Amino acid sequence: MSRKRITENIVKFAEDKGFYIILGLCVLAIGVSGYVLFFTGAEPVTEPDTSLFDTEFMPGEDYWRASGGKEESEKDMTPTEITPQGKNHQPEPLPDEPAKPSGGEAEPEGEAPPEAIEVSNPVKVEQTQYVRPVKGEVLRGYSGDELTFDETMGDWRTHRGTDLACEDGEEVLVIADGRVTGVYTDGMLGNCVAVTHGDQLVSTYCGLAVNSTMKVGMELKAGDAVGKAGNTVLAESAQAPHIHVEVTCAGEYIDPMGLFE
Repeated sequence: MSRKRITENIVKFAEDKGFYIILGLCVLAIGVSGYVLFFTGAEPVTEPDTSLFDTEFMPGEDYWRASGGKEESEKDMTPTEITPQGKNHQPEPLPDEPAKPSGGEAEPEGEAPPEAIEVSNPVKVEQTQYVRPVKGEVLRGYSGDELTFDETMGDWRTHRGTDLACEDGEEVLVIADGRVTGVYTDGMLGNCVAVTHGDQLVSTYCGLAVNSTMKVGMELKAGDAVGKAGNTVLAESAQAPHIHVEVTCAGEYIDPMGLFE
């Protein structure tokens, strides 16, 4: 048989029986591997577990000693020898806690409360004491915006001042320190004297007797006489002898009796 014929027969055999040949070889390889593992007792090699270490730390000599190496016995190992910080690393001591007062709970941290400031000489604010013009009773009081019956005029109207009973010739006193800013005669209210005080307060005394002692610009002290009662208030002539007193604050009429109560 020629060499060419032999080669063709081998190729044809490989094509027909090649799958079985390969399968047989695989079975043979598996069998050989099982025999070796069973009879030799070899253990698979595993890589050391590095999950306990930081990603930047690579296991070195201390790790292999802690893993059971022959260079150092197990009883010589200490926990500090396998820490990522290095061999014989000791933990840092915790900071001392501040001592708490024995009498109760500790005060919260924060800014200290401001110290109390002692005032050795406190300033005393004295309230102005107003003097009543005359001692007589109130015949007709201040009404504000409320209408009251007027005996002289016979109608209902507001009353911007207070009527105080007094005797003819009785001295009329200024209610507080001030300066005379008006001396005049009104056709309905008689002889009048106006005095300007502090805090935009102005007092006007009506129904005075004629006098030549008051002059505009005169300075008066509380309780000084501004004149004498003369019962000259024509608009209130139906009433008993009295003076009519008006007080304004910042241009607004107020109740004069509110200063004396």
